[in-house]
Amino acid sequence: MKEVYRYVSRVAILMACLAMNAVCLAQGRASSNVYDERSSEEEDEKSRRGKWVLERRFDLGQNFPNPFSSSETTSIDYRIAGDPGALLIVYSSDGRKQMTIPLALDKTRVLIQGGQLSAGTYIYALFVYGRIVEKKKFILKP
Repeated sequence: MKEVYRYVSRVAILMACLAMNAVCLAQGRASSNVYDERSSEEEDEKSRRGKWVLERRFDLGQNFPNPFSSSETTSIDYRIAGDPGALLIVYSSDGRKQMTIPLALDKTRVLIQGGQLSAGTYIYALFVYGRIVEKKKFILKP
């Protein structure tokens, strides 16, 4: 009898969730009919532009050349907005921090000498406000 009760209660919960979903969808359709098509298109365009601006405030490029040898230098382009105290941190493939480079607002490129690291695969990450904004990988040949 207990199993039947559990089954019935699970079905009731599922039905309630489906009903709530249907109500939310119906309300969404009703509210979208209030505005004309042009204003909703303008709002979509504004939100797309706003998202692009937020996503592009910080940018980390792929290093060049990749892979590179220990006798070469690789360059990493970056772009940061404002004065966030951004850092470029290089990690080895096992997750150990190898180098920390503070990024300047007046520059857009960092150079890394291959001789500073041993051969292997590395991940470099752009840290802004204490969070990883973007990360990439490079390979250092012997």
